[in-house]
Amino acid sequence: MLAEADGIERVGDEPIMIGHLDGRPLRIAEGVDASRIRFPDLGYARAAAES
Repeated sequence: MLAEADGIERVGDEPIMIGHLDGRPLRIAEGVDASRIRFPDLGYARAAAES
């Protein structure tokens, strides 16, 4: 989910597959202001409230 945020990109051209997930590290894309990155809802708060 973190990789889906605008301004975040994977390092390297070739996927490093871990099961069905791409395990390449993430980084802030060049020229992106880190303070403007908005991550999608990861679901942790919702799961905690429901438990």
